[in-house]
Amino acid sequence: MRILYNYIPPEDPDDGDRARRMAVGRAYMRMFHETDGRSSIVFVNSRITAERTARSLSKMAERLGSKMNVYVHHGSVSKESRKIAEEHLKSGRSDVTTVATSTLELGVDIGSLDTILQIGAPHSCSSLLQRMGRSGRRGGAQSLVLICNDDAQTWWASVYGVSVNLVRSIAMVELAVMEGWVEPPRIVRRPYGILLQQTLAYLRNSVGARFTELCEEVLSLYPFSDIPKDDYRVLVKYMVERDLLTYLKDSTLVLGPEGEKIAFGKGFPVVFAGSKDIEIKFEGKVIGTVQKIPEVGGNILLSGRVWAIYSISPDGLSAEVVESDGLSDTSWKSGAPEYHRRVLEKMREILCCDDQYPYVDENGLRRLNDSRRAAREAGMDRVFSHIGDLVRICPWVSSRQFDTMHRMLRAMPDVKVVRYLEPYTIDLRCDYEYADLMRSLEQYAKNFDLTELVTYRDDLVIGKYDEYVPESLLMKAFASDRLDSDFSVKRRR
Repeated sequence: MRILYNYIPPEDPDDGDRARRMAVGRAYMRMFHETDGRSSIVFVNSRITAERTARSLSKMAERLGSKMNVYVHHGSVSKESRKIAEEHLKSGRSDVTTVATSTLELGVDIGSLDTILQIGAPHSCSSLLQRMGRSGRRGGAQSLVLICNDDAQTWWASVYGVSVNLVRSIAMVELAVMEGWVEPPRIVRRPYGILLQQTLAYLRNSVGARFTELCEEVLSLYPFSDIPKDDYRVLVKYMVERDLLTYLKDSTLVLGPEGEKIAFGKGFPVVFAGSKDIEIKFEGKVIGTVQKIPEVGGNILLSGRVWAIYSISPDGLSAEVVESDGLSDTSWKSGAPEYHRRVLEKMREILCCDDQYPYVDENGLRRLNDSRRAAREAGMDRVFSHIGDLVRICPWVSSRQFDTMHRMLRAMPDVKVVRYLEPYTIDLRCDYEYADLMRSLEQYAKNFDLTELVTYRDDLVIGKYDEYVPESLLMKAFASDRLDSDFSVKRRR
């Protein structure tokens, strides 16, 4: 295991961005030297990073006369393109590098590999171990090179001078590799949309059922063990109102006209919502999908290449492209990562100690020590501190617990939240001292209905069938599955 650290300065028009371009070039050169002449996977955390990385490695290989062949593997690349990348990895050739997201973590037999790179800290310790497990297939020990790029052009590269990407990378290595810890599986407690789908499935294969039978045969299934019967009653009533179900004279429930369309429709067993992406075709073959496209003549980046839009179908659901030498980017929307409480606690431990980690390079160790000094100056080594006329809270709890704490603080009439950097710090104005504030928060959490923290900005419709679930139940699901008020913290002085 090695962590290589790169600092990339912000744009500077005074020097024509020369320093930034040189730093980016050095970062890609380190990546190139780690993969050239080896069978490699470069894991990244997003599709756009995969595209940019593959494009840059290809250009570098071409410029340096390398025989490296670079492929891209993520969910928006066509199945055929992903299969080609997998076959080349299986071949054992030493000139193949594939840049991939989580699509290559599990489930694909790719044979022997020489090198595994990870760009940036992954979103979980389990993901780190899964990606690391792709190495060591030729009799060698499992290993992974984690490249940590701090891009000062992005606001999240530094929190009050602390390189959270570097500190989180070390925390995950310590937890996953050194301690053998991974996140426990997350269980969805209130899957109302799946309960709706299973209700339709049960009635599709029967002559009808009364509510008591549905409770015995459907609600009793393990995934719904935390859903009260009263909530199921609300759901069934709403399904009747939406014509998904119909009552017969003897109170038997059967499929309604809208329910029949869904239950006997194509793709009914699939419970995950599919996105309406735009197919991109080259010479009539689909090469992948994007979420939006420019006008004809504009460029997109897909499958490691730049393409110019040649034509767009009348319905806007597909586009023909030709290869281009221009510049482009393609963005895909995805949810923000969530981090377990133990990862955040380990980050605080690292910032509050003097340990030097032998797997971190010299640049990374210097940046770590700078981050420790910055954390002390910013009060991030303490849960509660006074920064000027503000109170700063650094709870070091999970992403969901931080979000819940932030929502509660905003709801408290005698507290004014000034700014927050999720999931690290909350700055506020209040007259509380630490013990009183924590006591008020804990009392608030005990007596507060978490559904009152759900706002119009929250996306309640997540699953495929959530659109048929009443809003009151979706709010309960959000509060149960995406908020967590168990954020009691120990003060660190």
